Amino acid sequence: MTAVNRQITGLAPVLNAPFLDGALAHAPGVDAAVKVHGNDLYVFAGSAQADSQEAEFTLGCLPGSVLTATVLDEGRTVAISNGAFRDTFADGNAVHLYRIDGAAAACTP
Repeated sequence: MTAVNRQITGLAPVLNAPFLDGALAHAPGVDAAVKVHGNDLYVFAGSAQADSQEAEFTLGCLPGSVLTATVLDEGRTVAISNGAFRDTFADGNAVHLYRIDGAAAACTP
């Protein structure tokens, strides 16, 4: 519980930031939202099914970009190519939080 409280406190500015509605397309087995904070985009994604799955996420505003998303508090990154990235969700409780550094300018008016 302490780790979750620390994570929420650290992400408070992002959680209070505006959503970037319509920017993200994703697989039907997950729920996800995009937030903009400063120069970065944050993708909050959680599994919507009980079984393990691999899901794809596409940010149409980054079509030609090759970037990296940091998976917060997991010590890893995922590659973004042509605006899309994939990740695995172990089960229905799996949640991943991604930060895409410097991508906000490409996705906001």
